[in-house]
Amino acid sequence: MGNLEIYFDPIQHKYTDNFSNAYTSVTTVIGSFKEKFSDKEVDIAKACEKIGRNPKHPKYLKYKNKTYTMILNEWKSEGDRARDIGNTKHDYLETSVKSATGFSSCFKPESGRLFTVKDIINNNSLGLLNVNYFIETGISVKYPEIFNIILGFVNGGWSIYAEICTYNYDLLISGLIDILLFKDGMFVVLDWKTNKVRLRFEAGYYDKDVNGNPTEYIVTGEKLKGVLKHLDASKGNEYTLQLSTYATLTERFGLQCMGLILCHIRHDLYTKQHVKVLENPELVGLNAIDIHMIEYKKVDADNMINSFAVNKAKEQSSLLIR
Repeated sequence: MGNLEIYFDPIQHKYTDNFSNAYTSVTTVIGSFKEKFSDKEVDIAKACEKIGRNPKHPKYLKYKNKTYTMILNEWKSEGDRARDIGNTKHDYLETSVKSATGFSSCFKPESGRLFTVKDIINNNSLGLLNVNYFIETGISVKYPEIFNIILGFVNGGWSIYAEICTYNYDLLISGLIDILLFKDGMFVVLDWKTNKVRLRFEAGYYDKDVNGNPTEYIVTGEKLKGVLKHLDASKGNEYTLQLSTYATLTERFGLQCMGLILCHIRHDLYTKQHVKVLENPELVGLNAIDIHMIEYKKVDADNMINSFAVNKAKEQSSLLIR
């Protein structure tokens, strides 16, 4: 498709192109294969209210004398705080990369137009990292583990791009890659997420104490739906599908995926007792980071987006018949 441009409206969180086509985001596609927590959270909150009337275990004291609406509001507030923390860290990392590559001065997205994988293929002169400026942004001090990963690729001759749109015009699906590393027709997807707790690939949830701090992980065995029903409905698998979908969409431009890396930034800080601090004492007081080399689930990602497109076409067809 010649001269195709992708636009993003951050307020409505919508992707469109210059031919007035609307695109579904990768995260929305993945969400359609999950049981929506919002569908049952009222029932869960009501059950918590009932437990709180006569809590028989210390961990249930957090629900004492609370109505289900109070509990729902607490959950919402906690989620909002977590997202604010995550967005701040996310924006800082992307801005550091963009400014150190000259990307922000060469490509002005004021109109909402996104820099895409196709743009990289047509002109890969951007993405050359100014290491000294990159250090000046403070990322080497604040997130040394992420800095060292990126620096290793740069020293190996890879170009680096932040917040790159990958898409497929036929399926009308798109997504934003945090970091795309590019070299000689090859690419690596690097993504970062933030959370209070460690990433788990088994379906379940973290129980919390009376102060709201996570304690043990409760495994539920819940599965995803449809063509993904063999996979646990976990954050780990959700992120795996997200990165795998970015990769398979990008490969459709004729590029080759060489790896998927997830940097999981936790809210807790490294202490002197942490095993990593024994070799790197400078980590004390910094955010703990888990580096995951993500399995490329190409078959699952392809099955997912193709199934979504078929179901969407059926829905649109039934609407026309009505």
